[in-house]
Amino acid sequence: YPRISARDGATVEMAISRLGLNCTIVLLIGDLLTRAVTETFATMVSILLETDDPSLMPIEEHGHLTASVNFNGRTSGKVALSFSQELSGLIAARILGDGDEGEYPLDVITDAIGEIVNIVTGNLQSRLHDAGLDSKMEIPQVSANQDLVANSIPGASSEQFFFRQGTRGLGVNLCINPFSEN
Repeated sequence: YPRISARDGATVEMAISRLGLNCTIVLLIGDLLTRAVTETFATMVSILLETDDPSLMPIEEHGHLTASVNFNGRTSGKVALSFSQELSGLIAARILGDGDEGEYPLDVITDAIGEIVNIVTGNLQSRLHDAGLDSKMEIPQVSANQDLVANSIPGASSEQFFFRQGTRGLGVNLCINPFSEN
């Protein structure tokens, strides 16, 4: 259901009848990714993220640097996290043990957010493995990009999620083909 409020009480059967099996699987994997994101941020950098309504904050405020990881196997796809400038700086400070303070060169920030997307995707991979959908991750890529590319995997479906910690934004794109068998 497009509106978050309409999702309360929805069942898997309702989703399958409305969206079809493949799209429902993408949404279920999206839920696993949402959990991987919030748990990774809470555990690794002590940042509690709240889900955000993208209509309240333009994507330009969510994205400054985008870090992504492709994965291939029984399940193939791409996880992309688009960090606001403020959030990427805070992550670098937390990873380096500087609390909330510090200014860092771009290469330090890109290493920090590359590590975060690697951990998030690894967390998702573990959950997919438990569901019998094995795949292998590639090396994270980081770029200065304010867009979340919706669909970059042939035959895949995409879903976007948005998070916020105060005024700091994070956009997440999941592009996945749940049964690719590559």
